[in-house]
Amino acid sequence: MVRARSCKSRYRKQYPCCICSKDCECTESVLCFGCGKWVHSGCVGKGMSSELTKQWATRGLKFYCKFCCFDQESFDCQQSLLRLESTLKDGNTSQITNTATSESLLLKTYDIKLPEQSNQICLENVDEVSANILRGFAPAVLETRTPIETIGDGNCLYRSVSTGLFGTQIYHHHLRLLTALEIISNKQQYDTSSKGYTDRIRDNRVVTSPYEQLVRNAIVIGAYSDMQHMYGLSAVINKPLQSYYPPLVSSNYHTEPYHRKIVGRTVNECEEAAVTIMWTMKVRPQPFAVFDPNHFVPLLRLHTPTSQFVDLDDSSDQDHTSNQRNAKNNKCNKEGTNQDYETSIDPHNRDNSSQQHNKHSDTVDSTDATYNNESIKPKTADETGESAERTVTDIFGESDPDESSSNTHNSSLDQSVLSDNFSFFHNQRSNGSDEAKENLENEDNDSSDDAEKDDSLDEVSNSCMFQPEEQLRYGEFLNLEELLNKLKSKDVRHGIPEGKKDNVCFTIDNSRNIARRVNNLRSEFSDDCGVWISSSGSTPKTYYVVQDDGKLKAVVCRQGIFCTEKQINKKKEFIPVDPQPADEKIVEISRSYSTLKQQSYKKRVTWVGKAPPSFDINFNAAVVEYKGKHPGFSAHGNSKKGSEFVRTPALLFEEMGELVKTMRPKNAYNKLLINCSDEATGPSAPRQIRDKKYRDKKKEIRNITGVTGNRGNMADNIQTIENMMQKGHSLIKHVAHSPGKTPCVILYTEEMMKDVVNLCCSGQTLLGFDKTFNICDIHVTPSVFKQLSVTKIETGEPPLFVGPMFLHDCSHFDTYSIFFSHLKTKLADVDTSELVIGSDQEGSLVKAIVKSFPEATHVLCTRHLKLNLSEKMKNGVGMHRKDRLDIEQRIFGRNGISNADDSAVFEEKCEEVEEFCKEKFPSLKGYFSTVLKPVLKGKIYEPQNAGRIEREWTNNNSESYNHVLKIAVDWKPQSLVDFVIKMTDMVEANYKDLRRAVIGRGPYTLASTHEHFKIDRHVWANKTLMERYKYFARFRRYRMKTKLVKSTDGRRVVNEARSKGKKKGQRKRKLADRTTTLKRQRVQ
Repeated sequence: MVRARSCKSRYRKQYPCCICSKDCECTESVLCFGCGKWVHSGCVGKGMSSELTKQWATRGLKFYCKFCCFDQESFDCQQSLLRLESTLKDGNTSQITNTATSESLLLKTYDIKLPEQSNQICLENVDEVSANILRGFAPAVLETRTPIETIGDGNCLYRSVSTGLFGTQIYHHHLRLLTALEIISNKQQYDTSSKGYTDRIRDNRVVTSPYEQLVRNAIVIGAYSDMQHMYGLSAVINKPLQSYYPPLVSSNYHTEPYHRKIVGRTVNECEEAAVTIMWTMKVRPQPFAVFDPNHFVPLLRLHTPTSQFVDLDDSSDQDHTSNQRNAKNNKCNKEGTNQDYETSIDPHNRDNSSQQHNKHSDTVDSTDATYNNESIKPKTADETGESAERTVTDIFGESDPDESSSNTHNSSLDQSVLSDNFSFFHNQRSNGSDEAKENLENEDNDSSDDAEKDDSLDEVSNSCMFQPEEQLRYGEFLNLEELLNKLKSKDVRHGIPEGKKDNVCFTIDNSRNIARRVNNLRSEFSDDCGVWISSSGSTPKTYYVVQDDGKLKAVVCRQGIFCTEKQINKKKEFIPVDPQPADEKIVEISRSYSTLKQQSYKKRVTWVGKAPPSFDINFNAAVVEYKGKHPGFSAHGNSKKGSEFVRTPALLFEEMGELVKTMRPKNAYNKLLINCSDEATGPSAPRQIRDKKYRDKKKEIRNITGVTGNRGNMADNIQTIENMMQKGHSLIKHVAHSPGKTPCVILYTEEMMKDVVNLCCSGQTLLGFDKTFNICDIHVTPSVFKQLSVTKIETGEPPLFVGPMFLHDCSHFDTYSIFFSHLKTKLADVDTSELVIGSDQEGSLVKAIVKSFPEATHVLCTRHLKLNLSEKMKNGVGMHRKDRLDIEQRIFGRNGISNADDSAVFEEKCEEVEEFCKEKFPSLKGYFSTVLKPVLKGKIYEPQNAGRIEREWTNNNSESYNHVLKIAVDWKPQSLVDFVIKMTDMVEANYKDLRRAVIGRGPYTLASTHEHFKIDRHVWANKTLMERYKYFARFRRYRMKTKLVKSTDGRRVVNEARSKGKKKGQRKRKLADRTTTLKRQRVQ
């Protein structure tokens, strides 16, 4: 029991404090329920207040010291949940309230709180299953959102909220604990049987758990969550959540009640949703399968192209991440000055002034310093009386977490309006403090000196390529007026020219990047200047409003509404503009900033996304500016030889990618080299094209499999295969490991197994196996069967479909047993007595089939038996060709042993062959009697007479499908992963053609037995997804009913005649009518 204890002298010696181990000045102590030791209230956390001490003195509460409830330096929320769970197991429902109160007081005592919401969340780990679901049913969502992968361990709801709020999943235990405490402490809010229950769902279509189960699911780690837990979670974070359910079925049935805004207890419903949670599945659903959500993922806002930032990719090695930039900004904030002065519309034009303020910091880039509004502090709203605006449009109704940090240069905009000629704010800097004036004057002097030094060099370096009007004045970026004037030009360059570019600017065609941004791709402004620092790049958007007097006012956007931004006590407030400006009065300008590895050289690209018609802006143009003197080329950071790095143009890379799809890298290199205009252009070396092909292939594999990893050897391939299987790959079902052997892989889909059950296990068609070589890193043993429900239009025969496949290196009996035992387990509930399995005479394969399926009928290929016999007679016995042909005719001929009509004839012909061999070839008699005769009887004669196979059956179907597999891999051995991917595509294509046959499309047509399933494609188009699934499932399950008739003596089984000798369409009973022949008339 926890209680307050007075620290009198007789207790201090008997009960020392477990924290300080000595006497202390406080007069109260508390007992730890975990270790049984006393702790002074002043030693608990930062010191326990008298109010907390009184609360802990309540009977029934359990206090835990720091050593019992902390994991190293952090509070162990998982142990708190386990303590709550143990209370549930005891069955004492009243004790759960005391335990919850104890855990709440522990959090309060040790001041355990959730961290601040993160503004920088990585969007790289995309959940491919959810993305595929959205691509199929709601592709518009992917234009503004992306689903982020979370671990599917039952904690996915809390992991999703943790990812959306903090950019990491590590706080999911903390969120679960707080949610459990919320539900336990406010029973009336969540217990539907309570009289004071508050129904926030208000929809009886949403099924909720009873209160006891709701509490258990909230406490138990890994237990599933429902809608009530979402409301509890919303109350915990004190912010609304957005529940998003993909529109897969009728909205009245599922989507509408689950697609809602979650507003928990005490949460302001007018606030924006903090995180959007998507109901999804952990494994990609099969075609026509029922959508059964069992997983949650966060649906986060994309940064491009609808958000405030548009990513800029100048090269393959540039990744414009804002985390590194913010880290640099924070360092600049600590080392910079605290002066307040007004900032201009484009703060990047004050690089020199920033250097003056940060002269003592050599590690901070002046351009980066302007990205954070704390490094260059603007005047507060009380001082200036002005503000800025921005807009963000989102159908989900939640704010962009990156708004506050990504557009901080907008928040520092001076609210003075521009004059008619859009003069830049250089002249208005004098409005600041006296100290700021001095800094700005020094800046102007420094920039003038630098410009004089650079101009002398520019005459040499740039005079050949650039016109005088393309030179930067004073070595500074252009102001707004000059930019808008240049963007009016229709005479633009095709791209960034090659050569040295010192303090120059020019206008280029930007239409290609506009198309890329529409497709949610990065902009590309490739040049030959060297390595640009990815962490220093950014692409902010700036908004201006054209006022009635023709002046421009800088604004920002928030949720599609133009607002003015004020800062009061370092807190931003957005006030909507009333009335809202018309769309034709908005000017939207995007600027892309980049810094070279030598940071004195900078680049800026500017383009206009929106402007009034009176501005006469060329929206397909962009102005490129290079500030500073190019320091020369340096080696790339990943270079091993140290040679200078010159970037290959992005257009050339795209052309490489298209060429290597259809030709070899060497041929592609020759073609590109011939098409080059001069020696300085074109690919750098043939290896560049080989690397391009390798990277594109690796990226394609990663997009298909959803697995990132190396595939250099067998271990890498097996690891990738296992990861693909864990992610729910449709074809990979089992990876078997054996000591001292290469792992084996079993491939099949659920559709394959349904066909094996419906067609093969019912005896309608044979399931053939045959090992093939030189396809991938290991052997492949596929199974093949005829798809009897359709026929090929070209031949009129049923097509061959591949069944379960076995990838293995060793061909021993125990290896094959892994495969067939797995199939036997999958068919455990199916009667396989009618199953017919065919193969060649490979001993280990035959033995594994017979041992795994003893009740099934196993047959051997007549052609393989004939070849084995011929090899024995030729090399083992040494018979002449004439004698060999005679023996083959006696055994496999039309009147031979294999075609005997009954057992008597079979035995008689076997005796004739034995006598013949005994007289002329005694060494062959033993082979025939002990090896060939039992095989002929059990594997050929008996199945033939039972009607299981046709006469002289061969395994040609498997042999021909091996040829199909080799064509699929282009006669080139593939790696294990590549082969699996190709097989997945081929299997999915086959079954898609099978579905298309129902509506009369594709290379197949319905067989005569299934013609009644044909449906008009317009009727099919009007069916719902569920109706299509049920219809096709009925088509797949249909079996042609064939009645077998056995002869009186039991020696022959045949199919009963279906026509009964009647005419087609005859309904009357059969009558033996006399036929009359009409006399022919003689022709005159």
